[in-house]
Amino acid sequence: MRLRNRFLLLALACLLFTGISCSGKKKTDQIVLTTLTRWTGSEGMTDVWLDFVADFQKNNPGVTVNDLSVSEEASYNNKFRTMAATGELPNVFYLPGIAALVKYAESGMIADVSPLLEDKAWYDGFIEGAFDMFRFDSYGVPGVYAVPFAAAPEGIFYNADLFRKTGYDKFPETMPELYEAMDKLKAAGIVPFAPGARDTWRTGHIHNQFLYKWAGVPAAMDMGARKKKWTDADVVESLAFVKDMKVRGYFVDNCEALTLDMEKAMFFDQQSAMVCNGSWFIGDITGENLDFEAACAPWPYFPEKPQFRGHITNYPQNFIMAGGLEGAEYDLTAKFLKEFTGRERQSIIVNAKKTLPARRDIDIGSMNVPPLFTQSMNILNNSAQGGGDSFDYDQLSSMQDVTRNAIIGMLLGNSPAQAAEEIQGEIDKNG
Repeated sequence: MRLRNRFLLLALACLLFTGISCSGKKKTDQIVLTTLTRWTGSEGMTDVWLDFVADFQKNNPGVTVNDLSVSEEASYNNKFRTMAATGELPNVFYLPGIAALVKYAESGMIADVSPLLEDKAWYDGFIEGAFDMFRFDSYGVPGVYAVPFAAAPEGIFYNADLFRKTGYDKFPETMPELYEAMDKLKAAGIVPFAPGARDTWRTGHIHNQFLYKWAGVPAAMDMGARKKKWTDADVVESLAFVKDMKVRGYFVDNCEALTLDMEKAMFFDQQSAMVCNGSWFIGDITGENLDFEAACAPWPYFPEKPQFRGHITNYPQNFIMAGGLEGAEYDLTAKFLKEFTGRERQSIIVNAKKTLPARRDIDIGSMNVPPLFTQSMNILNNSAQGGGDSFDYDQLSSMQDVTRNAIIGMLLGNSPAQAAEEIQGEIDKNG
């Protein structure tokens, strides 16, 4: 009877203390990682994302991934703001905009991922300068605050047939060569560029190209950190190059009234020879039944500024790690980030979705990708430093509209100096 009671007591103890097995060994604590992306429902990346999440949970039995993804932009932003306000940021999430990241980095709400970069086998596979956009030393915040997983370099998509007809088997590498080619296109009755400037980002992106080829990507970073002004000579000169495109007739007449759709239609109908756009434009081109060869090349550089030849406009997608994580939760979040952005998983994603990776160690040659994909990858692989929109480094929320509208005002008659003063005036007015 006494022995039976002992067995009953042991069984009761096993039921009451579920954290301890009857063998006396403690069970592994379940760790929950929360993620927030826009990949859900019919979004193009949803399937490869969910496959990765499932594989990660399978390979890490003590981990549950609570995916909170929302596809619609406004809903995503509202959800993120609510989580940020309560101090409950997801372990891994996406957030566009450099200036916004600086704010969260300053407060410690997002993690400095510099320790991850010590894993050379993982880090060395990224394209040159992939992390530069997420280094905030110029803002007085040392560290690296995001991990890129995809890239969207911007270049010039051009009608190779039209260029051959005007004597060019190869796209110009320098700006003087491009000016010469555009003069020949005009003489043949072909519009060089037809930017849909009614969508103001179209000429804003062209200015990004001139700024980075003339003053370098660090110029935009210094402007955002208020160490440099829009009225500085080299920045005004970069604006003048955009104005010059209009004055020389390299932009279609009345481009300020054109939309992006009109710009695309002119290119597809061979009324214009070039489009400045990001690699996302590849999908538009491959979706058209074109009767000409389309190709992609980097924006030409200025021979007098060879140090900026490899400076490009790039719009990377990135993941951010929440700040304040510790112990096993930190280790597993870091592992999650590194595995998703690593060579093995990115190879799977690139092959399936034809997205441009932020890595250079992926064997693109073994994949069935269109030539435009390879050409865009070459822009990335040959780059020295990438920058986003020039205004994106400034924490002043009105900068997007102010900079783009000032460029349009310049095309309509204002001088480059007036455009620069208008933008700098907004900064000075708001401290």
